[in-house]
Amino acid sequence: AMPSGGTLAKVALFGAVAGPLVDAVHNQVLLQYDILPISVAAAKSSLLIPPLLAFAYVVLGAVLPALARLTPLKTIPGLGPEGTGLVPVRDPGIRAGAAVASTIGIIKFSEVLTSAGVAPSVSLPVLAAVALVQWAALDGSASSLAVAVLAGLLGPVAETPLIAAGCWHYISPDVFVGQGLLGVGAAGWGLSAITGPCYFAVTTDAIALTRWLESQRGGRVQE
Repeated sequence: AMPSGGTLAKVALFGAVAGPLVDAVHNQVLLQYDILPISVAAAKSSLLIPPLLAFAYVVLGAVLPALARLTPLKTIPGLGPEGTGLVPVRDPGIRAGAAVASTIGIIKFSEVLTSAGVAPSVSLPVLAAVALVQWAALDGSASSLAVAVLAGLLGPVAETPLIAAGCWHYISPDVFVGQGLLGVGAAGWGLSAITGPCYFAVTTDAIALTRWLESQRGGRVQE
């Protein structure tokens, strides 16, 4: 079942408030905001980001997981003794906190790799492996894995309309979309490959956050 309206509102609020702070951990070395940019100390963001992340957290943490649980994916046993991940902690609040903290760590790691000049061919599989360990430890369900993989693959591509509209641009893009299309420059729209695992990790923590908030109102925690 879809989480309650109250839960969705709280997930959206978290995405709007905390999401930009987490996102800013690596954005200072990955991209430049061109529309409504804001800066707080060393953190860079845009006034466009809070509503975008509010929407993203609801879609990734609640809507898509609810749809995935309507498929045969729900019948696949999860990892761990209780099918809820390899970390033996049932409390959804602790798991949500650990998911958010580990996502911040993964995003920080992406910033460190980028700053160190590590090639995307190395940083991408390393980050993907770390994000997969996060899912295996704190979630372990096939439906969550499917949603996180989908987000990791399509999340960066979903940025292309915003990049095309001039909202932001990546400083050193390594993936280009739209090359050869009418009205698109010869280079296409530039993306950064390492954002894929970051989308994966954000999905894992958005799902954990939604489960915890739903459990707080007495709803059944969906795995």
